[in-house]
Amino acid sequence: MNFTILSQVGENLTLRSNELWFIPFDVVMIIFMTLSVILTMIFLIVISINKTCHTVQMMFVTNRLFSTFILGLFLLGSSIFTFRNDLQQIQYEDLLCIFRGYMIYASGAAQNYSNVVEACYRYFIIIYPTRLYFRSFYMSIAIFINE
Repeated sequence: MNFTILSQVGENLTLRSNELWFIPFDVVMIIFMTLSVILTMIFLIVISINKTCHTVQMMFVTNRLFSTFILGLFLLGSSIFTFRNDLQQIQYEDLLCIFRGYMIYASGAAQNYSNVVEACYRYFIIIYPTRLYFRSFYMSIAIFINE
């Protein structure tokens, strides 16, 4: 199920092939990334409006949601770019391709780091419940500055 086209590069004719399943995969990726961005935006708005969500634990959740939002934005932009190139059968990189790839990896690493920080905080709260400085607001701020 591939279709091929001939393109002339210099003096040689080259054969380019695009798989037909690229386009539906791109559409599904755009739908899920849009849903991810919208849901994280809704959750961030609810957390910022609701006064009962202004706790240290919810600060870690908000950090994780924000990193998921940023990752979703970069993945959505990359998916739209890939979809446009698959429709037009363009196989070259644009000027921002390397930057988009770097930002996807960097925001993915930030999301993983955010998950690790939240897991460490929960670990310290459960294992050392009598040490109150792990629960303090200043300790969580120090963790975020380290991040």
